[in-house]
Amino acid sequence: MQRRPEAAVPQITRMIVDQLLDGSLRRGQKLSTARVAEMTNVSRVPVREALRELSVLGVIDYLPNRGFRVPPLPGTLELEALLDVRDLLEPEAHAYAAERATDEEVAAIVDAFERGTLAESAGEYGQAARLHHRGLRAIVDASHHPELQRVLTPLIIRSALHFPAVRAAADAEGLKGHRSSAQAIADRDPEQARLRAQEHLAFLRRLVETVAPDERPRVRIRRRTLP
Repeated sequence: MQRRPEAAVPQITRMIVDQLLDGSLRRGQKLSTARVAEMTNVSRVPVREALRELSVLGVIDYLPNRGFRVPPLPGTLELEALLDVRDLLEPEAHAYAAERATDEEVAAIVDAFERGTLAESAGEYGQAARLHHRGLRAIVDASHHPELQRVLTPLIIRSALHFPAVRAAADAEGLKGHRSSAQAIADRDPEQARLRAQEHLAFLRRLVETVAPDERPRVRIRRRTLP
């Protein structure tokens, strides 16, 4: 029995994002509406809506008269631009989460990173990537700040898809950093949560510069604290 179309869209988007994160979907691969509908046991209408939403967020590409596809690997400057915006907003989301998260949300954050660490230790890097992303999304959701959620969610997905060849190293160090951030959130310490997020983003920037250095100059955005 098929699910109601409107109820299926979030599940479809989550499935596609998970497959992007674990590498099941290849760079440049066409995303067939019919194939996704078959995989998810829903009609093509919610599949098309889910694909449109992801293309608007910049997670996948829409090619006129050709349909949707997994985007090619972005350039270094594109990722650095994503990190510039994350530098501005993500530490504030962590700080808000420390102040506003419910006990259930804190438990979900901690659980995601703990399970991600176990998966990474077992060499299950695709699962570790999904859990890393799930924990980070849970922090953003726990900020209870609609605008931060709207802006950060696609940025986090897009930057997570960059440099799959070094994702194992990023997951290992990233999970360690986010466990510290999760602890600060559990301790209801917004300043420590903000600091841990800043440290993690600094690690990501070092990783990008090490793996794919680009000598072209770029404009850095000065960080400000949100009201």
